Amino acid sequence: MKRLCTPVLLLCAAAAALFGAGDARADGLPVLGIDDGASGVATVAGTARYVTLQDGRDTLVARVNPHGGQVETFRLLAGTLTIPAVAYDGSPGGLSADGRRLVLIEPRTSFPRARTKLVVLDTESLRLLETIDLKGDFSFDAVSPHGGFAYLIQYTSPTDPNVYLVRAFDLTAGRLLPTPVTDPREHADKMRGRPLTRVASPDGRWAYTLYDGGSGTPFVHALDTTSCGSCTSGSTRAGGS
Repeated sequence: MKRLCTPVLLLCAAAAALFGAGDARADGLPVLGIDDGASGVATVAGTARYVTLQDGRDTLVARVNPHGGQVETFRLLAGTLTIPAVAYDGSPGGLSADGRRLVLIEPRTSFPRARTKLVVLDTESLRLLETIDLKGDFSFDAVSPHGGFAYLIQYTSPTDPNVYLVRAFDLTAGRLLPTPVTDPREHADKMRGRPLTRVASPDGRWAYTLYDGGSGTPFVHALDTTSCGSCTSGSTRAGGS
């Protein structure tokens, strides 16, 4: 664990957490310009906020006290990483509901990308627990309440970001599960459109995402993040049951 040694780092990290300064990168969604690194992600209880800032070719990740902006601890990680956004309104993700695990993703610079990098941190020490290097184009979607599974969107078309699979990654075993959680092509009422916003249940089990439905009806998709290995999810169209 490292402590801040200069007032400059303290001011930069605190300002980023409080004012949400951003840049033109993108953190995983199949578009550019949405990045939650500077605004960060907060614990369910609101006792801490985690932010990322770029330091040349490295990334500074910091835990900030939201009641005053003091940086409690930080760590410098190799490479470019950021807090993942999970919807187009910038809804942040990556932090398990129990507040013990944080998943960061390498920002995309284009669509599609050949490889995707994610890392998993222990939130108490900000120690690196796991590096995930996947062949193909993925974005982060959700994490289970205790950080055992990460859920990823795998884009399977080089031209259409609406063609995708929802995949589960076992963070304990360090492997991508072979069976998709959700394949929009397997549903008669296909999941299409852009994720507009995200809310989660207080215990972190359910991730609810509002989609615009593309040219169809908007719908809410519900992902049960505790269901692996059965891995289930569902959706409700506007006006439906």
